[in-house]
Amino acid sequence: MKVSIQSYLVVTAGILVALQGCTNTQFAIKQKNQTIQGPTPLILNEHFETIDLISLLTEGVEETPAEPTAQDLEKAFQIFNDKLDGTHDELYRNRVQERILAASDQRCGEYKQFLKNFDSQTNFMWGSLTTAAGAAGAILSGGTATRVASGLAALFSGVRAESNNAFFSNLAIHVITSGFEAKRRIIYGDLLKNRKLGITEYPVERAVKDAVFYHENCSLIAGLEEAAESIQRASDPGLQAVSRVLDEVNAIQGKTHLPENMRDGAAMPTAAFERAEQSLKKLSALINELRDVNFPEESSLTKPPDTEADKQKEYDDLIRDIKKATSEKAELETSIPPLLTKATEEPAEDSPGGLLHSSEKDKLVEFEKKWGGLFSAREIASDRLSIDKANAAIMLQQAEGAQWVEKYNKLRQALDKKIKAVADLKKKNEDLNKQAKKFVK
Repeated sequence: MKVSIQSYLVVTAGILVALQGCTNTQFAIKQKNQTIQGPTPLILNEHFETIDLISLLTEGVEETPAEPTAQDLEKAFQIFNDKLDGTHDELYRNRVQERILAASDQRCGEYKQFLKNFDSQTNFMWGSLTTAAGAAGAILSGGTATRVASGLAALFSGVRAESNNAFFSNLAIHVITSGFEAKRRIIYGDLLKNRKLGITEYPVERAVKDAVFYHENCSLIAGLEEAAESIQRASDPGLQAVSRVLDEVNAIQGKTHLPENMRDGAAMPTAAFERAEQSLKKLSALINELRDVNFPEESSLTKPPDTEADKQKEYDDLIRDIKKATSEKAELETSIPPLLTKATEEPAEDSPGGLLHSSEKDKLVEFEKKWGGLFSAREIASDRLSIDKANAAIMLQQAEGAQWVEKYNKLRQALDKKIKAVADLKKKNEDLNKQAKKFVK
């Protein structure tokens, strides 16, 4: 019996050794430039992922020492800043940052493959060992052999569980990689916003620092942190949704100067519509008056002789003002009709119509009818989450209303500007005709 047990154990050990050998990466079916986890990098790693920051900042002007020091780096930053001339400064800064981000993205892709390889190989190895030991326990005869094999199966399974817990907190690899990728997308979004800043507000030093921070978040820790936050959000989705809505509303408020009380009739979109409509009617009436504006013609005037220098200067100034006023009248006659047409044009399939078309006012009336229901929902809300949701809905309604008000206020301002220009031109016409009487033939 002893010989039989030893024989079976030798066979089992051979199976386990063979299984362990199968965990080598060569076990996976491979093709050129491909692995089972994905394709290999397109660009050679040693060239693409190596960032020579000194050469990058100086565009190769400054030679990088074999062992660069902090002083060498400071000098490179100084060379970069010295070449700025106010023309393409932001472009140069963004190119430096984007080069670092590109290298980070490729290395991060390799890191994701490494994590998947590690996870696949360790789980395959310990899972195979567990399976083999369990199968041996079922095949072997004798209580001792069965207990030994079953104990080994439990041991291998336990080691596998401890490995997953110690390294990955029992989370699937795709959850972790999705976590740090999501975090990097957020960081990249912030970088794009910062790139809109000038070189003074967002210098190259800060751009490089942000790129390094972006790279540091391609890590196991960053993935675990984001995964933990996602789990927390999943356990309380309502508050997260309300928080997101409030953030969006605050962003809108900053752009639209949201009135404090949108239930105030003067602040409602229909009131803004009517104010703009009044300006439209007033400007439309002024079109005919603009046609009646007739400036003195130079041919009907007599230029004073050279002996009367003062009168001659007055005459020259008058002619200059007439020409300028004539040009202003032509500009108004050209710009006012399209403005009026655009404001009142009929809706079409590819166009919502003019802001002052009657159909737009109908939309605003329907929009304002929602107010009662929103405030009623808040009044009957019985818990904090419902109240927060109702407040968020009210704030979104306020923000949308404020955007409408802002559109109509801008249109009214454009109309009023033309109204004032016509009024000024009429007054100028009166003054010029009075002055011209001095020089009538």
